Amino acid sequence: QALGEIMHETSVPPTLRAILLDEVRHIESADLALAKIRKGLTASLQRTKVASAFSGVHAVTGPSGAGKTSIVYHIANAHSQLHGQDGIAIISFNDNRLGAWPQLQLLSASAGIDCFKIKNTTGLSELVANLSNRKLIIIDTPSNQIEENIGAIRTAASHAACHLVFPADVSAGTIKRFLAVERAHWQSLALTKLDDCLNPWAVIQMLAENDIPLSFAGARSALENKAEVAAIINALVGRGIRLLAPTPLTQTAWAGATLARTFAGAAVR
Repeated sequence: QALGEIMHETSVPPTLRAILLDEVRHIESADLALAKIRKGLTASLQRTKVASAFSGVHAVTGPSGAGKTSIVYHIANAHSQLHGQDGIAIISFNDNRLGAWPQLQLLSASAGIDCFKIKNTTGLSELVANLSNRKLIIIDTPSNQIEENIGAIRTAASHAACHLVFPADVSAGTIKRFLAVERAHWQSLALTKLDDCLNPWAVIQMLAENDIPLSFAGARSALENKAEVAAIINALVGRGIRLLAPTPLTQTAWAGATLARTFAGAAVR
């Protein structure tokens, strides 16, 4: 009961909460219960797929403030040896965010990679066609008009791969909104702000319920790197478990619940 209350307060999604509580329903020690939850979650999430290296056309999108432009830079930088700087191009598409284009220009220049700015579908189609000799094209998109932007990208490059960028403490509502974009067929998930994550439980449930590979955690590439995926999973689960660790107040509640069960059992006997 005490653990259930903590999970509710820390916004563990109801479905996941029910599963985890069922796993530890006979355990009366907080430490043992949390250790079992951590072990089970880690083992489950370690089945997360490893994303392959990028080639062709790739679109990056996510909520406002998620760090999409930085991830675009990290993707380009991670592939510079594979494709060469001249083999990569970055496109800013339909993005009117204040300061977004100058930031992308600076990041692209630091990586030695060409970048372009396009506002409409026709221009995007023409630019992608003109860049057909590039081995990797990365399209940076804004957080609004997701359906329309994905549609335009599909028009310009029907086989483009779409990737999600979420902060590690993204809300369940935001995840649901982006997963509802069926035309995206999300190819991978890049996480940002993992070190500053306050609550990873929505992302943990997303990875548990969806077959989406992990590709990046900030500047750390997990492409074709199972060990790096495992490290990211361990970091996520570890942060989640720390939120559930008993404080003096919740430890008292846990002990009280255990004592009540003990007296109830004695009364039955």
